[in-house]
Amino acid sequence: GTSVTRGGSRLFGRERLLRQSSLGDIGLRGDASCRDAVLQGRERDSAAQAQGGGNATLILDLDETSIYGNDGNDLPISLQWMGRPTEDIRQLYKLLVSPYLREVYDGFQQQAQGVSVVVYSRRPQMLTYKSSFRGTSFELRYHPDWHSNDQVYFPSSVHTVDDIMAQYTGPPLLPEEDTDIRSSLERLLAARSALVSELGLSCPPVITITGGIKDLEATSRDMGFTLGKAFLYDDNVDLAGHPNVITVLPVQSLPEERSRAVLEFMEERLPARLLDTELVDFLLESKPAERAIQVDQRGDVTWRLPTQQHKVKWVVPSLAAGAAKSARDGELELQPRQHFKQQAQHAGVGRGAPMGAGRLEAASMRAHVCPSLFSPVTPDIEDSMRMRGHGEEIVKDKGGSRDDMNAAAEALRLHLEAVAARSECLR
Repeated sequence: GTSVTRGGSRLFGRERLLRQSSLGDIGLRGDASCRDAVLQGRERDSAAQAQGGGNATLILDLDETSIYGNDGNDLPISLQWMGRPTEDIRQLYKLLVSPYLREVYDGFQQQAQGVSVVVYSRRPQMLTYKSSFRGTSFELRYHPDWHSNDQVYFPSSVHTVDDIMAQYTGPPLLPEEDTDIRSSLERLLAARSALVSELGLSCPPVITITGGIKDLEATSRDMGFTLGKAFLYDDNVDLAGHPNVITVLPVQSLPEERSRAVLEFMEERLPARLLDTELVDFLLESKPAERAIQVDQRGDVTWRLPTQQHKVKWVVPSLAAGAAKSARDGELELQPRQHFKQQAQHAGVGRGAPMGAGRLEAASMRAHVCPSLFSPVTPDIEDSMRMRGHGEEIVKDKGGSRDDMNAAAEALRLHLEAVAARSECLR
């Protein structure tokens, strides 16, 4: 089978690159349609500046935000391992796209003259490669113009893995390393292709890869977009509190209809009974909640994907002139107290539990000071839930899985506590 690693340590750093030239046209080289689209957007932006309009930028994290799970929770890796074609990988990612993205994109379009989309993903292994084949780490390098501020920018004009690897200038790779890196790039481009399809984009987004904490200021300078009208959607609580970040709960499940479609697709393209024993062992190494397969007592293997237990709606921020400043001043019209209370109450936090209620009230009060802190996700759960004890057990009033509800409540509790603990707004 194809040799695939799970990616290396998340703690790798990179020496700061000194090149200062702008990457504003990085997505345009060799792609006339994209170049024309951006130039027209800049003309609209200039014409609308006097009226406070102009272009906006929607920046999207991939793993557990724009795409289900951590890089698809091993589903695409399974297809690659078993030698399935690239088209199968692309079709799978179209089913794994977050179902909340389109509404957010439409909300941006309603407020702006034009909307640019940028993919921004933290994948240290794509910058500092930790090789399990030679027991060492080394930096991956591509075209010099693609590197800046400790990040690499894959332009819109690259459409295939060969397009990227043709620009590879790093250390010579072992065959196994080359295969592993190409597999990672194949999944990355397939995820971008899925976003293009989901949002109906005429130009593939630039992909920004970082190995450390995401730097919106440096990225905006490199790419030439206005940070005041740019928002990053990300599940990483380390970024919460930044006025241009909308923190969302991790996408670790999909609606029932979409989940069923993914499972049917996988069984059609790669029946679970045909998986290599080595691949099965590899898949079972994942955390139980992230496993792409399940094995029954008889040893029969089936595909697995968690089904979402509640509806989710992502917040769309106001893109009015001065939105970023208003966010810093605590005036951004996201109604954070309402959003956070609805999120917490639907998940059962603060109901019948003094500790939960106290935490809810304290956190929602702080949200007045820092509205971007608790403005991220507004679940609309049709089946009411209630709290027992101190948040250790959540029970749906009308059926459903107790384990799923416990897991969802615990994830929400940890998420909100981490946000509160790490946000500069609470210091």
